[in-house]
Amino acid sequence: MQKIFIWGIFFLLSVSLFSQNVSDLFSKGESFINGGKYEDALTVYEEIVRISPSERAYLERGKCFFELEKYVSADKDFANVLALNSEQTEVYYLKGVSNMHLGKAELASKELSFFLKDNPQSVEAYYYKGVCEFQMRNFEIALDMYDNALFIDGEYASAYNDRASTKRMLNDIDGAINDYGLAIKYAPNNASFYNNLGSALRIKKSFKQAIKAYNKALSFESSYLYYNNLGQTYLEMEKYDYAVRYFSKTIEIYPSYAPAYNNRGNAYHKSKTYRLAMYDFNKAITLDKSYGVAYLNRAITFEKMNDLEAACADYIKAQGLGIGVAESYYKLGCNE
Repeated sequence: MQKIFIWGIFFLLSVSLFSQNVSDLFSKGESFINGGKYEDALTVYEEIVRISPSERAYLERGKCFFELEKYVSADKDFANVLALNSEQTEVYYLKGVSNMHLGKAELASKELSFFLKDNPQSVEAYYYKGVCEFQMRNFEIALDMYDNALFIDGEYASAYNDRASTKRMLNDIDGAINDYGLAIKYAPNNASFYNNLGSALRIKKSFKQAIKAYNKALSFESSYLYYNNLGQTYLEMEKYDYAVRYFSKTIEIYPSYAPAYNNRGNAYHKSKTYRLAMYDFNKAITLDKSYGVAYLNRAITFEKMNDLEAACADYIKAQGLGIGVAESYYKLGCNE
């Protein structure tokens, strides 16, 4: 009887010490998270899940994976949470955003909708559902989601930016320009918003304003994409020397970016510098063997250089890569 009593006390002490150890680990993990040390927190929660798997343990580990952009692992942990407690509606938001990043837009949209039923004032949930609908090309629904987000928070810069991009897809360029302007109003140091504004202005052929927007973007971030867009603007303005300058800057920053060589090749071609154009088209194709537009442009240049056999071969290659207009060029120049 005394042995049983002693073992009973030992068991209770062991359970108490084990529980205290788990509690201490949770406190340690929370401390790491508060300090933004997610890798350290993850190590702690990995240990908790190993010794005492629970709804809370899976949730906290999933949040660490989420913050570290390890969305596959995050989604698995959030699924474990829901298996233990399907009423954890917060998890549907986290799971939805994880799946959005994983390219599972349809699933993500459904999960975010489920979350919104109980959380109809969540700006972020409406915003991310808008992103999912945009990815699925449901542009009208995406607009509704961004509108909902902006109704709740009229200064949500990313929602204005993404609503603008949606309007661009619906050919509402004036509406897009207005929304990009609002995005910039509420986030005046965001380089990508200025770049997006520049691209919308370029569609309207408001080239001087587009150049101003791209230069503003570059004042915040020296991105190869912004230089490339500047080059495209000057190309459309038929200012080929400037176009070459900015495409060359793009290549300097990102030497394996095939479109920059193709674009610079176009600028050389337009200025009738065919040998330099040929060099750039060759380089673009070397970097990307499936770059159909580069084959088309090289074919046109071959024709200008009176090499019809090579031109026809490239027209055929471009057709095979899905460049439909290449067939018309082939019929014009290659059918005797």
